[in-house]
Amino acid sequence: EQKLGIPKLLDTEDLLSGNVDERAVILYSSMFFHAYVADEEKRQLVEAKKSRGQQIAELKENLERERAEKERLERERDEARARVKRELDDRDALIARLRARIKELLEEIAFLQARGLSDSELQKMLEQKIRHLQALLKTSEAIESSMQSFSKEEILEWIQRMTSNYDNVEVKDFGDSFRDGMALSALVHAMDPKIIDFKSLDPSNASDNLTSALRIAQDELGIPASVNAHTFEAEEIDQQRVLDYVSTFLKKYVAEYGSTAVPPEVNRSLNRDILDPTKASSFHADKFTKEDILEWAKKTTDSYDNV
Repeated sequence: EQKLGIPKLLDTEDLLSGNVDERAVILYSSMFFHAYVADEEKRQLVEAKKSRGQQIAELKENLERERAEKERLERERDEARARVKRELDDRDALIARLRARIKELLEEIAFLQARGLSDSELQKMLEQKIRHLQALLKTSEAIESSMQSFSKEEILEWIQRMTSNYDNVEVKDFGDSFRDGMALSALVHAMDPKIIDFKSLDPSNASDNLTSALRIAQDELGIPASVNAHTFEAEEIDQQRVLDYVSTFLKKYVAEYGSTAVPPEVNRSLNRDILDPTKASSFHADKFTKEDILEWAKKTTDSYDNV
């Protein structure tokens, strides 16, 4: 009665003597049962409240992590944009200096041609100036090519050509096609096969593939990592960020090779036996028809532009 709040409905003497009414005992016992049920419900409510509190705390913690990650990504994006702007400003200044120096060299060459120097002296000085001029022109053209802008379709088509012969790689867009890191790794390998072991990569190790490709591209190719592995692993990939990043590969390629043309992998197109010196003699003795030669020519030039 004092501890549980259950009224004393039975007399001790009646219980001891066995003269108590059975219905009274049932009623009294049921009050214990109801008290137990009420206490259990109260306990469950307390636990539920505690559980909701924990869930709210976890949600707040997750939201805080997401907010911090978003701020970090935005900060990295701003830093990348600032870095690109500085690079563009530096390139503009460099191009201006190169053009000024080219103009000076042209004036010097014209001056030397007008002077009455002996043929041998004039030839030697002109050759030196012209070599210097050619080097400056090449540098200027490379820098201007790297600043060339390309459409989304042109970049996608170039990447498709660069990665067309790689296993587990099919680039259809700037989103899910890059999610497992294989396409990005293939692009890095196509730029320089010596810097990444593509055959050792596993599509199931997406995070490792992405992290490695981004690091190698930055360290070995000098392409700043304006994105990170999280960019490609997000539920909704920011395709514009991916496009901006991979476009730097194309600009570097054009700066080095002068165009977007991608040479074919001849070894992938031809029967390898033809390229095996131990079996070359057997092919020398073969007779090839016009159709054989035409088919070979088609395979060999399949990846060339305008052919």
